[in-house]
Amino acid sequence: MGGVVEMTIENCCLAYIDLNMVRAGVVQHPGHWEHGGYQEIQNPRDRYGIIDHQGLMQLCGFSSPGQFRESYRRWVDALQGAGGCYREGCWTESVAVGNSEFVTPGNKPGSDQVNYPK
Repeated sequence: MGGVVEMTIENCCLAYIDLNMVRAGVVQHPGHWEHGGYQEIQNPRDRYGIIDHQGLMQLCGFSSPGQFRESYRRWVDALQGAGGCYREGCWTESVAVGNSEFVTPGNKPGSDQVNYPK
């Protein structure tokens, strides 16, 4: 299917997190874990959602929910198929993960607030 966006560090981190229950041996695929982000991305809730879908789509470079769901499914499947079910120190031992805009402290002197993208 056309229109699939390549993985960025943010997208890869998101997929890596959704593989946690696979790594823990609880499920074979993140889609089988009812409470995870993968399930909510693929089947958005009508009420009481835990994900800001518009913000997440924007962060990952999408304008279409369908395109985002399809690309995300492919990213997770690709990571899982490529042995992405092993713990990686770059995600679990880092102080912060994301691009410089995402992790740079605020502009006020001495501020420890993070400027999250809008």
